[in-house]
Amino acid sequence: MGSQCVPYVKWRIYYLWEGESYKEYRRNFVIYTRQYNSSGVPVGNEFPIYIATHSSLIEPKIVQLTTGQFVICWNEVHRRVGFHDIICQVLNPDCSKRGSEFQVNTEYSPQGYDHVKNLCALLDGGFFISWSSSEWDIVGKIYKKEMNHPLISFSLLKPEYDITLDSTQVLFTWNAATALRINLPYEVEYQLYLADNTDFFDPQIFKAIYDTCYSATELLPGTTYFWKVLAKNISGDSIWSSQVNAFFTSHNAPVIQRNNDKILESFRLFNNFPNPFTTHTTIQFYIPENLALYPVSVKVYNIQGQLVKILNDGGRKLGFRTSVWNGRDEHGYEMCSGIYYCMVRAGQYSAIQKMLYIK
Repeated sequence: MGSQCVPYVKWRIYYLWEGESYKEYRRNFVIYTRQYNSSGVPVGNEFPIYIATHSSLIEPKIVQLTTGQFVICWNEVHRRVGFHDIICQVLNPDCSKRGSEFQVNTEYSPQGYDHVKNLCALLDGGFFISWSSSEWDIVGKIYKKEMNHPLISFSLLKPEYDITLDSTQVLFTWNAATALRINLPYEVEYQLYLADNTDFFDPQIFKAIYDTCYSATELLPGTTYFWKVLAKNISGDSIWSSQVNAFFTSHNAPVIQRNNDKILESFRLFNNFPNPFTTHTTIQFYIPENLALYPVSVKVYNIQGQLVKILNDGGRKLGFRTSVWNGRDEHGYEMCSGIYYCMVRAGQYSAIQKMLYIK
């Protein structure tokens, strides 16, 4: 018998936009992908990889990894702002998505003009991305071969069992279900289950969470909620949190309706929640369209005015934004209990919020 090998596969990526309405900010840009065999004959139909409603998508690149998977990378250019996010999506050999897309350039250049230059596969199954910035720097990032994390028992942290909350905005936190370092964001996924009954009949399910915290809004006042978390690894193994917690939202808790499509006229910093806090607190703010050209910074200071932590420095996304502080400094050390200040700045506008950290 003759030798056998993996067939050579050609890919073609193209992108287009459809359905525009500037007044309602509903213009969609879609990256489509189609597979071709070695003879140039299409294999199946084209399919969408990513859909953007507030930005255009340019310069897509693709590479096949030694594992047989594919990586697609592109620039997401935010209209009326000009700064670029670099987004990545991993595909299985059968072209199905592997996890959700994720952002590569977590730190922006001063002008935000980051452009993908190269995307290449590494021999160990990982991949390398390089891009140029507005300062003509070349920046690179290596992603190692994805890892299947053995799942370990993990517990829920906040809200604690049988606690009463005075807000319908709730920050959920839990311990990690792995003892290993996460390389690709989708290696461990969490799903938050929230219900108003102990049997979890018809629960709200928040999927594709790749951190150990999640902020939920628009809960109802005067309601008892039960919650638990499911962790999954890339092999399909799963484990539930070691307990189910329950909390009650006070009858007097204000109803906060968060509408991402609502256009406010002014820069605004909302109260962080919870406050006081012991593990995490969520900082929410709004960036209006008239500040689109200005980078946004979110920084935490102690009562002496010394910088403790930079939560965001340079992003230019508009609308409702959130940042989460875990009570640690830039080096990962836990801070002492006390008063801290969060400053959010966009252009000539800034606002400060006092926060109380209790260990």
